[in-house]
Order: sequence, then structure tokens, then C-alpha cells
Amino acid sequence: MKPAGVILAGGMSKRFGRPKCLVKIGGIPIITILANEAKLAGIGDILISANNPELFNGLNMRIIEDIHKDCGPLAGIHSVFNNIETDEMFIFPCDTPGITAVEIRTILESADDNPDAEVVFASSPSGNHPLCGLVRRSMLPSIESAISSGRLGVNRLFTESKHVSVRFDDETPFANLNTPEDLEKWGGS
Repeated sequence: MKPAGVILAGGMSKRFGRPKCLVKIGGIPIITILANEAKLAGIGDILISANNPELFNGLNMRIIEDIHKDCGPLAGIHSVFNNIETDEMFIFPCDTPGITAVEIRTILESADDNPDAEVVFASSPSGNHPLCGLVRRSMLPSIESAISSGRLGVNRLFTESKHVSVRFDDETPFANLNTPEDLEKWGGS
């Protein structure tokens, strides 16, 4: 069974001032760009992990709300696993318009080569990108424990688990849009 694709869109976009995933680059919303790249990479169903489902009406993607509110991306991953049947999901943040099918396929191939890894995620010269990678259902008990204890740091949890990091030399695919100035660099609106 193909992994589900999960766009993590539960943040509040405080620094950006509006929902980042809906801004357009080349006339296309970032969330649609990401969904298209995931499909090109061979991902199965594309889902949105979000706390404001009304923002995504009309996108024709299933939206899953967090069971545990205000617990960050781990809550999104937890909620999705509790609402899907597949044992793997490929996660990526909604504000990374540079991620392409190439990076996704590279991570998926590494996951295939490392079936015992609970998570397989990207890394680059600037550090780990734990929100861009494949997460297996075997990680769910650790995620639940982290949420229960308030240890919500994804990087820490993932690097303490059975993991593989896939090295990329180019930072561009993992660059986040955090401010309107960042969007200008991408030529978006």
C-alpha cells in the first residue's frame, strides 16, 4: 500500500499574517503545488492536517483536525494515523514550496532500503528537516507518549527513534516561508 501524503497545515501563521499554504506562487496555491509534487512522486491519498478546515473548502482533499489541540505537528501526525489505515505517511510542511517529487522519491527510496526505521527524514547543511519525511505507524506509541508528557519537539523525538536521515546538499527545497519577505523571494502573491 502506498503511503498517504500529509500536508501539515495546522499552524497559525502569526509571523506571516495569513494562511501560508494558500498563498500563490506562479498563480498556484502552495498547498496545491505540494499535493501535485507528492502525486508525481507516487504518494497515495493526499490529506491535510489542519485546525481550520474551512480554509480548505474546495481543495478536494480530506482534512483531518488535531485530536490534541495546540500540540504542534506531532498532534497532526497522531490524528492522521488515528484516521487512516495505511501504516506509512509522508509528511511535509505547508510552507515549503521548493519540495519536489525528486526529494520525496529520494526519501521514499531510502525508506524502502531501511524497513526497520520508524522515520526517514531529510537533512541538509543547515540541519535536520524532520517534518519532511516518511513516518511509520510503529512511531505512534512514542508520539502519544511525547504528547502526553508535553515533549513536543519533533526533531528530538525523531532523532531519538530508529531513524535515517537523508542528506541533501541543496537547501532550497526545505526553505520555509515565514514572512511576506520570504514570499517575495519566491515571486509569490
